[in-house]
Amino acid sequence: MQGECLSDDRLDPQEDLPVPPATAPARGVTEPTLDDLLVSLRRVLAGRFDEVWAAICAAARITPSTRVADPDTLTRVLEATLAQGGAARISGQSLLIRQRSARTLARLGQ
Repeated sequence: MQGECLSDDRLDPQEDLPVPPATAPARGVTEPTLDDLLVSLRRVLAGRFDEVWAAICAAARITPSTRVADPDTLTRVLEATLAQGGAARISGQSLLIRQRSARTLARLGQ
C-alpha cells in the first residue's frame, strides 16, 4: 500500500541487522603542509590572521615569512596553534589529526 509506514511492532529488535565493515581511511592521506595551515587560518580568522600568525610563529620559533617547514617544525607550529584557542585551535587540531593519521598509515604501509 502506498504511503504505508511500518509501526514499531512490525520490526524485530532482536533481528541481526547487517553491519557494514569498518573501513580504513582512504589511501593517499598526506601530511598537511604549512600552506594548508595558512589557508585554514586565513579562512577562519579573517582580520585577526596577521596578529594570530605572529603569535604562533613566535611560539614555534619560526619567522612569519616561513612558507615551507620540515615535519618536526610543522608539528611545532601546529602545537603552537593549539595554544591560541578558538577557531585557530580547531584548525591546528584538525591538521594535527591529519598529520598523525598520515604517519600511522605510512607505518602500516598503506
